[in-house]
Amino acid sequence: MFWIAVVGVSLVVASTVVVIRFRAYAGLERAAKSWDARRDAHVADVFRVESRPIVLLAGAHRFSHDDAENTASAIAGGDLLLKSQTTPDKTTAIEARWFGALPYTVGEAPADYDASRQLAVLDGLIAKLLDPVAGPIAMLPPALPLVVRLHVTAPALTESVEERFQLAWRQRGLRDVSAANDPEAPGLMSLDAWLDAPSGDAHDHATLLVVIELHSLMAERPPKGSAEAGVALLMAPEDVAQRSRLAPMAQIHRPRQGTVATLRDTLAFALRWGETDAGAIQHLWHSGFDRVGQQALLSATRAGGITLMAEQRISGEHDLDRTVGDSGIAADWLALACACDFAQTFGGPQLVARQSGRESILGVVRATNRPSFPASL
Repeated sequence: MFWIAVVGVSLVVASTVVVIRFRAYAGLERAAKSWDARRDAHVADVFRVESRPIVLLAGAHRFSHDDAENTASAIAGGDLLLKSQTTPDKTTAIEARWFGALPYTVGEAPADYDASRQLAVLDGLIAKLLDPVAGPIAMLPPALPLVVRLHVTAPALTESVEERFQLAWRQRGLRDVSAANDPEAPGLMSLDAWLDAPSGDAHDHATLLVVIELHSLMAERPPKGSAEAGVALLMAPEDVAQRSRLAPMAQIHRPRQGTVATLRDTLAFALRWGETDAGAIQHLWHSGFDRVGQQALLSATRAGGITLMAEQRISGEHDLDRTVGDSGIAADWLALACACDFAQTFGGPQLVARQSGRESILGVVRATNRPSFPASL
C-alpha cells in the first residue's frame, strides 16, 4: 500500500501539473488566436476605409484642337506623338505642343503677341472644358456645396484669369461660385488628403478642378518636350455622391506615394486600395519618369504580376511625355483624365503613375459603367 500510495500520489501530482500547464497553454493559444482575429479584422477594416474612392462625375481634357486627336484612344493606338513644329515667326522649330497660333505680324512686339494668343487660347480652352461638365454641375443638388479650384499658368496673359473664367461660367447659367486662380496646382496626393478629411465642410462637397498650362511662343520659347493642356474634373467622395444620388463615371482610388526605390511596395498598396488584382490591369498611364525611373516602373509592374497589353494595334504602356508632352501643372491630372477616359471607352482598371521630383505616385482608376475586363480595339 505504501508504494501504491507513493506511485499514485506522484502520478496525480504529475498529471495535475501537466493539466494545469496544458490549460494555461490552451488559454494563451486562445488569447493569441483571438488577438490575431481582432488584428486581422482591424487591418481589413482599415483597408476597407482606405479603399473608399473619389468618384468622377464628369470630366474633360484638351491637348489638341483636333477632336479626333484629343482622345485617350488616339494615345493608346499610337496615333499621337510629340513632334517639332515651327514658331509663329517661322524662325525656330521646337519639339513641343501648343494650341493654335495667331498669325504673326513682322514688327509686332513678342510680348503683345503672346498675350493676345494666350487670351484667345484661354477663352477657347475654358469653353471646351466647361461644356462637357456644365450639365452634371447643373444637376448637383442645391444643398451640396461646390468648390471650384482654378489653376492656370499663362505667363504672358495680362487679363484676369478669374474674370475670364467667371464670364464663361455665367454664360452657361451655372450656380454662383467663387474661383481664385492659383498657378501652383496640387498633385494627385491631394486626393489622399481629401479622402482623409473628417466629415464636414472639408469632406462633404463636390469639387470642380480646372488646371491649364499655357506657354509663351515669342517672348520666350516653350521648353523642349513641353505641351499646353487643360483638364477639368468634377469629383466627389463616393459616400457624398451616394447620399446625393449622383451617378459616377469612374472611381479614382486612393493614390499611394513612394520613391523609385520602393515602387514594388507602392504598387502593392495601390492595387490593394484599388481592390484590383494585378492580372486585371493591362494599361499603364505615366508621366514624369526619366529613363531609369521608367525602367524601374516597368520592372515593378512585371514583378507585381501585371502584364501590359502588347498587341499590334495597341500597347499597354502609355508614356504621356512622349505622346502629348510634359504638360506642367496639368500633368498629374491629364494622366488621370486619360486613364478615366480610356476605362470608360474600353473597360478594365487602369494604373496611373506619376513621378515628381523624388516622389513616385501610383493609383488605380476604373469605370463604373463598364465591365471589369477590357474590350479590344
